Amino acid sequence: MLKLFIQFTVLFIAIILLPTAANAQRLEAFSENRGEFATQLKEYMTASKRKVLEDVYGEFETVFNNGVFSEEETLQIIQTGNKMLTQRMTASPYFSNYLQGLTVLKNNIADSEKRFVEWHQVLNAILDNIENRRLKPFEEFLVFSKDFFEHSALRYSATGTSWLALAEGYEMTYRDGEPQLIFETLDLQAFRKDNKIQIQGTSGVFFPTQETWRGQGGKVTWERFGLEEGVYAELSDYEFEVKRSLYEAENVMMHYPLFFGDK
Repeated sequence: MLKLFIQFTVLFIAIILLPTAANAQRLEAFSENRGEFATQLKEYMTASKRKVLEDVYGEFETVFNNGVFSEEETLQIIQTGNKMLTQRMTASPYFSNYLQGLTVLKNNIADSEKRFVEWHQVLNAILDNIENRRLKPFEEFLVFSKDFFEHSALRYSATGTSWLALAEGYEMTYRDGEPQLIFETLDLQAFRKDNKIQIQGTSGVFFPTQETWRGQGGKVTWERFGLEEGVYAELSDYEFEVKRSLYEAENVMMHYPLFFGDK
């Protein structure tokens, strides 16, 4: 009877302490000390023993340890990470996508210092405006960012349709409650397998969480189908979803010398 009482008491105490132990294990905030932060982040990313997360952290760790992030950038990463922890964001998919974005940004973008600041202004604006744990827009923007930094893609798909934004410059900003990319001039190119379409010299705004492009102007030719250079269409305003491999423009100016001369 005494033995049963002791076992029951031990079990009762264990049940009471279980929530406390779980809360103690949950990371509340990263340290602002660079070394301690790296250790905490590694533990957070590898706790599940999932190889894909270990690989993501390993790639980030290589970049981080090479000193490519300045002190200001490191502090910004820690602050953004803490905002993510406040929203109880997990290693997968949120921190995984964030670390991949950081790694690709530093490895692929020439003006990475400027883009780092711009990107984090948008990331933190999204985080500051999360309501009722609506985390999906933040996740979608992280996924978009990685593909954009790596492939210059508004949308990238290994098997479906990809839309590339071939531009010298752009502005990444947060307006009207959502992230936006503003292009003064660029060439848009969509491809799927061997098929390709292109809009030259256009401008517009891309809305990553909507996967929508709103453009103005631009030139479309059919030279790859054997038509002469003088055959082309000038677009006015147009809009399309980048998950589609076609677009529609209601009003265009058509140039076709064989039929219209110089009109």
